[in-house]
Amino acid sequence: MIHHARQICVEAKFDRLAQRTCSTLADAGFAERKVEGAFCFDDEFAREPLSIRPVAFTGRGLDFGNVVRVRGGSQVQVLSIVLIPPSTSPLPIFGCELLVFSRGVHLVMLDAFPTCEHEEASRLLLKLERLGACLADAFELHPAPDWGKNVFSEKAIVIKPDPLKPAGIGAFVPAVNSLLSAYLTAAGQCPTAPESMQSQIREARALYLKDHAEQEPAGPFLERIAGKEWVDKFVFDFLFPQWLA
Repeated sequence: MIHHARQICVEAKFDRLAQRTCSTLADAGFAERKVEGAFCFDDEFAREPLSIRPVAFTGRGLDFGNVVRVRGGSQVQVLSIVLIPPSTSPLPIFGCELLVFSRGVHLVMLDAFPTCEHEEASRLLLKLERLGACLADAFELHPAPDWGKNVFSEKAIVIKPDPLKPAGIGAFVPAVNSLLSAYLTAAGQCPTAPESMQSQIREARALYLKDHAEQEPAGPFLERIAGKEWVDKFVFDFLFPQWLA
């Protein structure tokens, strides 16, 4: 009974954060766009129902954004957020992933990946650094994985809580909301990078999308459930859409 109540609580917290993220994007002026039914998924994992539900956004100051919820009962709960600014914008690419397994939070990743050197990017990276310093009081910060040199900033927050000291999702929600708010405020102003930077931004964005899609750490897990064909389409056409490159 206690385990079931905890599962419901964790899922509810994830749902609230996902709903708040979507509401915040809508309030910031970004429009929800229709998502192909092929990008939704329903099956089961470890004898529990599993569903994948993506939401997409676009608008002035945002070429493409997606919010993805994976609900797998007590076995797995995931929230992924990716926001990709226009290729003329100096803003970083926003990335967030929260992953909970049966024992508690397994991974937290929060980042603002810069595609150029610009004061707008620097401001958001400073915000990220301060959030990381706050979280470091309670959790060990890990370096970005070796494969991630083209998809993680030097300030990326990567936390893998000790399984012997389970962490709840609530410990990380304020940091996600804070960085998202700062990011959307900057995106709402729709800054434009100097023309001399725009080729660099396009190249960096294309490399980010290619590398992250090819190396997506959740790929093998999803393949066991949904198969490689579905995962390739989901990752390359929606999560990190190659058509933006």
